[in-house]
Amino acid sequence: MADPTHGHTQALAARLSWMPAAAPAPLHTPADAPASGAAAPAHGPLTTLPLTAHARGELGATVPRLQAAGADRPSFSAAAAPGTPPRAVLVSEGAAAPAVVCVPSFLAGSGPHQFTRFAARFAPRLRMSGLTLPGFDAATPLPATWRAAVDSLTAAAVRAAGGAPLLLVGHSIGGALAHAVAATAERAGHEVAGAVLIDTYEPEVAQQHEVFGWAMGRVLDLDQELLGITEHTVRAMGGYLRLFDDWTADPLLAPALLVAAESGPEVPGGDRWALWRAPATVVPVPGDHFSLLEEHAAATARTVEDWLRKETPCSPSA
Repeated sequence: MADPTHGHTQALAARLSWMPAAAPAPLHTPADAPASGAAAPAHGPLTTLPLTAHARGELGATVPRLQAAGADRPSFSAAAAPGTPPRAVLVSEGAAAPAVVCVPSFLAGSGPHQFTRFAARFAPRLRMSGLTLPGFDAATPLPATWRAAVDSLTAAAVRAAGGAPLLLVGHSIGGALAHAVAATAERAGHEVAGAVLIDTYEPEVAQQHEVFGWAMGRVLDLDQELLGITEHTVRAMGGYLRLFDDWTADPLLAPALLVAAESGPEVPGGDRWALWRAPATVVPVPGDHFSLLEEHAAATARTVEDWLRKETPCSPSA
């Protein structure tokens, strides 16, 4: 699901400059500040809940309580989406086609910053943006349904593409969102070059709690202050966990790639967790679920480049 982050993202954020209003905004920080400039909520019961459960090895059991906390947030439906789509954050400048739009996981601490190393490893560079999930910014409501989330993210992705063919990329559970956004944009008539899912597990309820407990535990082993884990982001995470109650897989005509980590989760039963079977092409890559976007980002990027050259007519090196 989510990806741990490191201090290099903050240095990169300082080097990027603001783009025009119609273009993706530059990379900010792992936990984007609310639009109003207000401080993030202080730590409290919701941040304590996963920390305490993690210490006991019971993170998966917190899912119902996190879902209930997310239900208390203001939300929007597919028929009444906010007037402004989620922000697209510029991760890398480069070739304009395909327009690469990345979708992060919805675990607290995730965001567009997850894709900085991955973007930097492309040669030539591609113009790459990362979407901010609606509701993680305190100024925006949460999506009430899976369809509301997908439609909102699709509007943001199409806007970020600026008319260029879209290539959607998602890491972990963000891969399920990226695949759905690609399918929705395709149905709406936008040209979609493809979808790339980076170590995305089957989004079925039967294994969802176990995968969440393992992935969130890895995140909590890091510095929560750096990752921006707050009462607000934990509540937003709970809201997204609720969305899979009505999740359905959308058919996609464009090619899809699953980049699969060669090293699986080192937890009891982790060898039984199924990767998502939606993509037609599956390529194993050295590394684990988290390192695919960190120390093994170069191998991940090369795999995607090779696939682009073979599968899509808009590859800059085709």
